[in-house]
Amino acid sequence: DLSMSPRRHARRAARNRLAAGAAISEAERGQAGGDPQIIHVLFLALCTREKGLFDTITAVLQANGNLAAANSPLTLRLTVAGEFTSAADKVEFQKILTNPAAAQAIHHVGFLAEDAKRRAFAGADVFCFPTYYPAESFGLVAIEAMAFGLPIVTTRWRSLPEMLPRDYPGLVPPRSPEAIAKALIALATADTGRELRENFLQRFTLKRHLAALAEALRTVETAR
Repeated sequence: DLSMSPRRHARRAARNRLAAGAAISEAERGQAGGDPQIIHVLFLALCTREKGLFDTITAVLQANGNLAAANSPLTLRLTVAGEFTSAADKVEFQKILTNPAAAQAIHHVGFLAEDAKRRAFAGADVFCFPTYYPAESFGLVAIEAMAFGLPIVTTRWRSLPEMLPRDYPGLVPPRSPEAIAKALIALATADTGRELRENFLQRFTLKRHLAALAEALRTVETAR
């Protein structure tokens, strides 16, 4: 099951109990992967400002500050997957990691081949893709996250809102780290993954794509 629903359900249930101040058993902790108090956030794209990298970083650090101030047992850990295309962006990223809090919360793994990418999607709790890239066309990484039933925080940008279910709660304005921070925490304790997985199955599988293509060709032929 690409959605990893039993494990994700166990993590979400344990996380909700911890957030409410309740204890969890060792069995519950084990079913949740051993670390349900850590919200694993995945950013997977080109490591550029316009793809949302630095907004994601700012949001994760802000969310951790808010959780700590509220004496919450929860904390966010960000995995950054992708390559830098700008030397200046890479230098800025490395400078951010000189902050101990950032170095503890952020891990860059570089480009991921297919198997490693699948493991990253399967092991994450939330996918963050707050892009405002001018040439953004079809958010393939968002489709991949949906295939894994992974809750998504993304922007109201280009076609992304149309790809997601109606009134999806993980949509935020571009360039809005504060809204991203709130959405990351909210989706880590909400059951949105099942809806996203179903959205993928109904709209974005190869079978659906081929059926839509065949219908388009039939329409053209009929018009001729």
